[in-house]
Parts: sequence; C-alpha cells; structure tokens
Amino acid sequence: CVVDLLRPMNAAGGERYYRTDTHWNERGAKAAADAVAAALRAAGLAPAQKAEFRVSHDPERERVGDLIRLAGLDRVPYPLRPRGDDEAATVIEQSAAADIGLLDETPAPQLTVIGTSFSRRANFVPFLSLALTAPVENAAEDGGGVANAAIAYFAKPEFRKTPPRAVVWEIPERMIEEPVSASDADWAAALGAEKPVK
Repeated sequence: CVVDLLRPMNAAGGERYYRTDTHWNERGAKAAADAVAAALRAAGLAPAQKAEFRVSHDPERERVGDLIRLAGLDRVPYPLRPRGDDEAATVIEQSAAADIGLLDETPAPQLTVIGTSFSRRANFVPFLSLALTAPVENAAEDGGGVANAAIAYFAKPEFRKTPPRAVVWEIPERMIEEPVSASDADWAAALGAEKPVK
C-alpha cells in the first residue's frame, strides 16, 4: 500500500520541519509514523510482536541542521552563524518484548524500514515502534538515494532466511521525479528476473 503523508502532516499543524535542516522535526516525524502505523493496521500488516517502551526527553539544546553544515558554518560559534533549532529530543527505549523470557532468543522484528535519512532523523522509526507497540528494524541509509538501502537490505542473508512481515520503504517526495540511475535500473531488472525462493 502507498501512504501519502501530505494530509496527516498538514493536520499535525505547527512546525513540521527543522528551520535549519531539510528533514522533518519530531512533530513531523511523529505525524508520519502515526499515519504509517495506521495504514499498516488497516492493511493487516502490523507486526504481531509486541514490546514495551520507556519515553523520556533530553534537556533542550541547540540542534545544528544540515543547512548550516552545508554552508560550512557548523564550527562557527553563534551568533556569527544562524541559530540552530532548539529541541528537547524524545528518547524512546524498548524496555521489554512481550512473551520473551530472560534467556529466550529474541526474534527478528517483523517490520523493517528502508529509505533515506528521513528515516534516521527526528525519531521516525522509534515513533513508529511506539505507535505499533512493536520492535521495528531501521535499515535506512544516509545519502543513499531511493534504492541504496533497499539494495543492501534485500541482499542480506538474514532477509532471505527470516524475512519480515512487511517492509516500509520511505521515499522523499523530492526524489520521486529524479531520473532512475543505470545501476538502480539494473538492480530492479535483476530483482524482477529472480526465481521465487521456495
């Protein structure tokens, strides 16, 4: 299924992106995670695994975003550069998995996220875990474009041995109309030509 995040992001109100960064902030990431969790439930793809989480907040501090870093100003002290975003980051820690004993082997998560730096910023995947009350593997990559994380993840022996119940493939809107690289096209063609694993 495809989850269009425009409506839930608009409904979240307030600032949904960092002022000094191209990524969504925690408000935007949580709105996106809640919408994806709802779509997974509606499609019958939510993980059956359950986990408990502890939620706390770090003290507020300045977060220097990628726009400041790309301008080469991240080592320049404020006020000689633009002020970063003030953020009291949410800390989401898995405290226990339901029905898992102390000496039991922990099973692999039934849900994996692949994609870009959007899935690695502002607690998107931890918010998704919290919304689903389930562990979620984060296999996204910084600077990997649309397909790099997918290519790496689907090639892992662990994926073939114990595939998840569902994979969330996060693709930023700005990348949808980018031309497909030759290497990505070759990978997609090879993937389509593979025989199903029995």
